[in-house]
Amino acid sequence: MSTANQGPPGLGAPGHANKQAHITTKKQPDEIQLIGATLDFNPLPTRPPWPQHKISVSFPSGNMTLQKGFEVTSKITSPFTWNVEGYTPILVDNEMRVVVKETIKGSLEHVFDLATIGSTVKYTRSLKLTFGQSKEAQDALAINLTHASGALASKKSILERMGYARKFLGLVSSFSDAIGDLHPAARIAMGVFDLLYKKLEEQEETNSSILELLNSLLKLLPFVDNADDAVMKLRVTREVVEEMFVHIQKVSDFALKLADGNEIQSIMSSVAEKASKFTVQLTALKEKYDRCIAHETLTAVQEVDIKSSLKLLNPVGISYGSGDGCLEGTREDILTKITEWASLGDSNVFWLHGPAGSGKSTVATTVALKLQRGKGGTFFCKRDSEVQRKAASIIPTLVFRLAKALPAFGRLVALVIEEEGNVGSSIDWQFENLLLGPLKLLEKEKGSIQSHLWVIDALDECYPQTDREMLVQKLCSLQETAPWLKIFITSRPYEHIDSAFKRSTEAVIEMDMKDLEGTSSDIGLFLEDCLNKIAKKQRRVPYNLWLSEKEKGALLHKASNLFVWVSTMQKYLMAALDFKTSLHTILNTESSTKEEFGHLYSLYSTVLGETDDAMFSSNHAFMGKIVTAIVITSRHSALPPDALAFLLNEDLSSIQNVLHNLKAVLHVDGVIRVHHPSFLDFIESNSHPERFHYPNKKLNAKMMERCLKGLSEHLEFNICGLETSYLANKDVQELGFKIQHRISPLLIYSCLYWVEHLQESGELLEEPIKHVIYDFITSPKCFLWLEIFSLLELVSQAISIIDKLKLQQVVNQI
Repeated sequence: MSTANQGPPGLGAPGHANKQAHITTKKQPDEIQLIGATLDFNPLPTRPPWPQHKISVSFPSGNMTLQKGFEVTSKITSPFTWNVEGYTPILVDNEMRVVVKETIKGSLEHVFDLATIGSTVKYTRSLKLTFGQSKEAQDALAINLTHASGALASKKSILERMGYARKFLGLVSSFSDAIGDLHPAARIAMGVFDLLYKKLEEQEETNSSILELLNSLLKLLPFVDNADDAVMKLRVTREVVEEMFVHIQKVSDFALKLADGNEIQSIMSSVAEKASKFTVQLTALKEKYDRCIAHETLTAVQEVDIKSSLKLLNPVGISYGSGDGCLEGTREDILTKITEWASLGDSNVFWLHGPAGSGKSTVATTVALKLQRGKGGTFFCKRDSEVQRKAASIIPTLVFRLAKALPAFGRLVALVIEEEGNVGSSIDWQFENLLLGPLKLLEKEKGSIQSHLWVIDALDECYPQTDREMLVQKLCSLQETAPWLKIFITSRPYEHIDSAFKRSTEAVIEMDMKDLEGTSSDIGLFLEDCLNKIAKKQRRVPYNLWLSEKEKGALLHKASNLFVWVSTMQKYLMAALDFKTSLHTILNTESSTKEEFGHLYSLYSTVLGETDDAMFSSNHAFMGKIVTAIVITSRHSALPPDALAFLLNEDLSSIQNVLHNLKAVLHVDGVIRVHHPSFLDFIESNSHPERFHYPNKKLNAKMMERCLKGLSEHLEFNICGLETSYLANKDVQELGFKIQHRISPLLIYSCLYWVEHLQESGELLEEPIKHVIYDFITSPKCFLWLEIFSLLELVSQAISIIDKLKLQQVVNQI
C-alpha cells in the first residue's frame, strides 16, 4: 500500500478549512497499519531571540491501539521523520483523529484537530502520515506476488498458486473504502474462484487444459499489485477493476465446468482457443488500466493547477463554533421553516431580519452547523474584522466553497482566474465572472446537481453600503440560472437592505424575528439555562435559593425578547466578585429609556459603572478613553492589547485591568473584540453615561500621531529580509511566514489607518502634530511605508489612501 497524505496541503495556513478524515466500510472494518509520519515545519525567524517551541502529534482515536504520538522541538532539523515502533493496526471503520499541538515558551498557543473545522496551526507546514496493509495481509501479498510469477508444472503448483491468488483477491476486494462499489463483482468472483480451488483440491489428476487456462489467468493477475487505495479510488480505475473481476468470474466458472466434466469441448471452441480469448481480453484490460492510470495522473496534475488558482480567491475562514448555535429546544419553529425551504422551497433566497440581539446570528450558526459537508458555504460578517466586513470578500469565499463541492464549477472558475490574474474587488465583476458565468456553463447539468445552501450572516455589518445593496440584487437574480442554490441571509432591517430585496424581480421569503412564534418561551428556556450556569459558577446551586420566581419574572421582562440581554447578564453575574450586590443592581435598575434597547443599554451602563468602581478610580476619562478607542479601532481592525496601549500611550497593565473587568461585554482572543455589536452601537450613539464620554476628534488626532511614531520607529529597508528584489511576491518562498514574523499587527494597522485617523480628527491639530506629519511624508520612511503595501499586496489600497491624504488641508499647507 502506498503512502497517503492524511492532511491537506498548507496545513498551517490560518483560516484554512480542513476536512475530516472518513474511511468507512459497509460490513467489516478494514485494518491498515500506521507506518510512520513526516512533519515539516516552518522555519523560525532568522534573528534571535528564537522562541523555544515544540510540536507534538497525537492520535487520540479510540479505534487505534496507539495512544501516543511524538514531539519535536525547534532544535530538530525539518523535516522530522518518525517511524512507528512495533505493529500498530488501525481499524478504519470510524473517524480517525490527528491532533497537532504547538507550544511556545511553555504555553499552548495553537492546536490543530483533524476533526475540527477551521482549526489552525502556526509553525507546522505539513504533516504526512504513512499507512500500509495490516501485517497479515502484507505478508500474504508479498508471498503471493513471489509465487504468482512461477511456472506451472503440476497440480501441486497450480493449487499453491491458486491459494495465494485467493488471498490476493481477498486482499484487493477487502479494501472497501477504495472499491466499495465493486463488492458485488468482487464477491461473485471470489465465490466462483473458491469453488474451483476446492474442486481441484479434491481431484487426483488435473486436466492439462484447465492448467493452461488458469495459467493464462494467473500470469495476468499480478498487474493489480500497483492498484493501491489512492489509485483504486479513481473513477476510471474502478471501472477497469470491475471488468477484471467479471473476467475472473468467467474464467473460474469455465474452468470449474471443465473440472466437473460438464463442458463438451466438441460443442464449443477448444479450451486453448477459449483460454486465448480470455487472455486477449485480460491483456486488453491491462492496457486499458495502464492508459487510465496515465490519464488520471495527468488529471491530478491539472487539479493541482486548479487548486492553486482557487487559492487566489483567498476565502475567509469559518468563525463560529458548535457552542454558538441555538439552545436545544429553542427556535424550533423558524429552524423548521428554514429546513423545509432549503429542501422544497421555490424561492432561492430567505431573508431573516430583526433588531440587534434578537438571535439572528445564533439561528444562522445553527443552520450552518447542520449543513452537510461539501453541500454549502458560509460567510459571517463582522464589522470589527478587517476581512469579514469587506463585502468584496463574500462572493470569492462562497465561490471557493462551491468550487470545492462541484469540481466542474471549480475548473471553470480557475480558468477565469488564470485568464484575469486576479479575483477583482468589484461586486459586479465578481458576480458576473466568478459566479454567474461559470454557473451558466453548468446550466445544462442543473437538473442533476444536488441542492447547496449558502449562509450569509449579519449582512448589515459588511461595507460599503452600496455593495450590500448590489450583493442582494445579484444573489436574488440566481433563481433561474441555479435553482438548486439556496441562499439564507440575516441582517438588521435597514431601509436600504429592505429596498434592495423589494427591487428584486424574484420571490424572496422574508421573516421578521419579532413575528416568530414562541420567542418568549424560548427566552425563558435560555434564561433558565443561563441561571443554572451562573449558579454552578458561583457555587450557589440551585439558583432558586437566591432568586425568587417573581425576580426571575422581572429578569425575563427586562430581557424584552433580546437574547443578548440574557447572555450579557449571565457573563456579568458569573464574573461578579460581590454577587449579591451585582444581582441587586440588575434587579433594581430601571430602563434608561422607553425605546427598544432601554433595558439592554441600562445593563451596559451597569457593567461600565461597576468596572469603574472595581478599579478604585475616579478618573472616568481614562475609562472613557479606552472604551472609545476600542470602538474607533473596531471600525478599522481589532487590535491586540499591547498595540492599543501603544496607540493610547498608556500602561499595558492598566488597559488589561479594564479589559478584565469588562468581560461581560469584551473578550480577547488575540485581539480585543466585543461580544455583541450592540455594545458598539451603545457607545457610538452616546447612550453610555456622560462621565465616560471622550472626545472622538481629540482621540483620533492622538492615535494618528502615535501611528506615525510607530511607523518612524519600526519601518526599515527590506523589512522581511528578502534575498532579492527581482522576484514577484508569489515567487518568494515563505513570504507569508516572513510577513507574520517581521511586520507586527501594530505596524500593519498604522500603515493602513493613520490617514483615516487624520480624517476623523477633523484636522483640529496642534502645531507639534503637524510637524510630525511633515517629518514623516518628507522622509525616506515614507517610501518604506509604501513597501509594506507591496508586501501585503495592497497597492490599490495604498493609491486610495494617498488620494485621501492629498485632500487633507494640513498636507496642502505643508
